[in-house]
Amino acid sequence: MTTTKNKGNSNALGNFTGRPPKFANAKKLLKKINEYFEHCHETNKRPLIIGLALYCGFASRESFYQMKHRDNDFARVIEYGRSMVSATYEEYLLDKASGAKFALVNLDKWSDKTEQEVTQTNVVLTMKPSFDFEEESEAEE
Repeated sequence: MTTTKNKGNSNALGNFTGRPPKFANAKKLLKKINEYFEHCHETNKRPLIIGLALYCGFASRESFYQMKHRDNDFARVIEYGRSMVSATYEEYLLDKASGAKFALVNLDKWSDKTEQEVTQTNVVLTMKPSFDFEEESEAEE
């Protein structure tokens, strides 16, 4: 049985079938995200985006990121998790100059090239001798 909303496509979005969402609300997802960071701290492992997604029960980063489309609360929680992973990497990167440069270029859109403006001006000089050969030769005679 099809509805006019799905226009004959039983796989269309909005048909409200399929598996229920992993998290009923954003607070439960936030709790799981915080558990992941505690787990990483306890096991001395660096947090990863894919690690966060898998720990929360998602099969991929993409399915983890799709949660942010549910509503604004989920979007904020997903962004919080991503920011926590990024903050951890920034701390590791800042131990070295190349890491700091990488962070500034890639995270804050800095430029690592020097831009110079070159202008060209043409100046014509006409030089007049400071002495006259004829006057000198007359003085010598």
